[in-house]
Amino acid sequence: MAQLKPKRGRPPKYARALVEEICGTIMQSNKGTKRLCIENPHWPCQDTLFTWIKNDCEFSEQYKAAKMIQFYDLSDEIMDIAQNIELVTEGRDKHKKNRAVLRRAKLQISARMWVASKLFARIYRI
Repeated sequence: MAQLKPKRGRPPKYARALVEEICGTIMQSNKGTKRLCIENPHWPCQDTLFTWIKNDCEFSEQYKAAKMIQFYDLSDEIMDIAQNIELVTEGRDKHKKNRAVLRRAKLQISARMWVASKLFARIYRI
């Protein structure tokens, strides 16, 4: 996977439409803000987002709400992965395949649980 380079130059000016786009995208994604800022070249860098969060109450509240929805999406993904594990029941290497499927599901669940626990430590404790 190619490494994406951070943007340079003057950050975009704060605009309500941009804020709504940023928060809307965060709500619908399981990616972090650093990755999203790099993937959306018209967005400011992550440091600028954090400055906006610190200095603007309205953006701070919208960002918190977006991260809360992202948290609930992660929780739903955890449940989906756990409930949809398909075990191989036929074939010569069924035990080997079952272990690989279970290991992958466990890794996916663990990663999402860790992120969720960091997003909202008071709500979600491991």
